[in-house]
Amino acid sequence: MALEQSGSTVTIGRRKPYTAIGIRRMKCSVAGCENRAEHQWNCCANDNLWMPLCLDHDIELNAKTLEWMGHPNATELSRDYAAALRQKRDTGI
Repeated sequence: MALEQSGSTVTIGRRKPYTAIGIRRMKCSVAGCENRAEHQWNCCANDNLWMPLCLDHDIELNAKTLEWMGHPNATELSRDYAAALRQKRDTGI
């Protein structure tokens, strides 16, 4: 993961999306998290850089986004998304 500094601003991530193999070599970009990354997120406010996320932080980010959007089914969608990702991780299916 690259740290780029421009003036007083530090950005975290990379310009191109990670490959399936590459993302698994990274640690989660959330401060203090040491978990292996499984997903990635492109953040416009972070100069559109791709940032690696672990499973738990990906689930949390999606849940918070749905809540922020005021989606009427945010709780159910978040629950189903988390269950599907954890099942895929645990079974490989």
